Amino acid sequence: MQGQIVMRRTADGMVPVGPEGHAVLARLKIGDKVLVKVHRPRSIEQARLFWGLLTKVAEATSYDSPERLLTHLKVALGRYDLERLPDGRTGIAPHSISFASMSQADFHKFFDESVKLICSEMLPGVESAELVSEIHGMLEPREPERAA
Repeated sequence: MQGQIVMRRTADGMVPVGPEGHAVLARLKIGDKVLVKVHRPRSIEQARLFWGLLTKVAEATSYDSPERLLTHLKVALGRYDLERLPDGRTGIAPHSISFASMSQADFHKFFDESVKLICSEMLPGVESAELVSEIHGMLEPREPERAA
């Protein structure tokens, strides 16, 4: 049997989160041994914050798009490989930041490095905490205004 389920750590051990996890565990006999790979999922909230940051900075600077800014950040921070192209030249292949390609710990580090680079080179005079706070504020759900 193979499958992936989300588990939550409790004082008594690990318990499944959701009906799929309970169904998988129900198929196991007491005493069965299973191989477990512990992996913390990426933070969707931090990913949203990062893309909000890229969008805001791209709009405030000369970048055509958040994607172009992301490529610049990857290269500037050394997150790329050099590849031999078919014509013999060397090209840059930026690393992926997809959920499958980058752990939460690595993404957190990349996020922090990106914010520092943005504040030092693209938005001088803006503090990292101030920028992140502004982006948080933009992404928070707002209460609809009521007519007076």
